[in-house]
Amino acid sequence: MTPKFSKNFTIYWISTAITLGILIHIFSILTMPYFAPANAWSRFNSALTANHMTVLPEPAKGYPGILPYQASDVRYAVCRYNIKEGPVLITAEIPDDLWSVALYTETGENFDLIKGADLKLNLLRLKLFKKKNNPGVDDHIRRDNQKGVLKDERSLDVTQDTGIIVIRAPLASKAFSSEAHAYLSNATCNQLRAEDSIDNS
Repeated sequence: MTPKFSKNFTIYWISTAITLGILIHIFSILTMPYFAPANAWSRFNSALTANHMTVLPEPAKGYPGILPYQASDVRYAVCRYNIKEGPVLITAEIPDDLWSVALYTETGENFDLIKGADLKLNLLRLKLFKKKNNPGVDDHIRRDNQKGVLKDERSLDVTQDTGIIVIRAPLASKAFSSEAHAYLSNATCNQLRAEDSIDNS
């Protein structure tokens, strides 16, 4: 084996090892949510009733809480939604531009975010459904999408039957904690009855 061939051979295997290491690292990061024994979904699934909005308690020393990494200056309300039996309606008063409503899949992928600053009015009505299970709302969704703006009343065609909704309420100061809790307590997450119209509910 000549020195030149040996050098090229070594460079080849070093490059291959580095590339393989990068691919394994990326693969492990992408698949970690599917194999984590105690991810957010498993905690929500065991602690929360489906289609019911729950205000999370303030984070306390020694108490990790249901939601990981809860900020002490933010209050949260969460709902574990399930649309297998029909659409779900979320209502929430969003009094501040910094408040937000985020939707996540079971694996923690954020697929929609509604900011308070984007709303025309404080009251948000968000309807979750699967278009294939509710063909009558197809025209309604198409009209919403064509307008290209986020309305206070909105319908969202989701790809998975289950997921998590998180209302995030940052506090300007501790003095606003009770007020934020009151707003979050009035938020709802309810399954619509079969006879309810997605447009008129």
